[in-house]
Amino acid sequence: MLRSLLIVLTFGATSFATFALAKDHHVIITDFGFFPQISYVKPGDVVHFKNDLWFPHELAGGQNERNKWTLRVEAYGTKSMRVTGTTDAPFNSTSWPLIPAEFSFDDPPDAATADD
Repeated sequence: MLRSLLIVLTFGATSFATFALAKDHHVIITDFGFFPQISYVKPGDVVHFKNDLWFPHELAGGQNERNKWTLRVEAYGTKSMRVTGTTDAPFNSTSWPLIPAEFSFDDPPDAATADD
């Protein structure tokens, strides 16, 4: 019984820690593409897509059946998705030809050294 309780507490603490570290990311759909073009994400993060255009966009990403995803963002609307370990990049709109964007699981470049 004590062992079961420890397993439950360990799992709960790990799940809470993962959730507590999750970040929100915002991507704006513009006339020509997405801003930012690269979102540095980790599994558990939430990406909020904001459509600044007068018509809806159907977003699609993933390069194989295992990691394909779609998301419809209404005109002037916002739609969110949680990043998983299989969320893949690049992604684009299937409603209108835009410059594609991508998710990266890499750490973001250090702003202090980016201009070197």
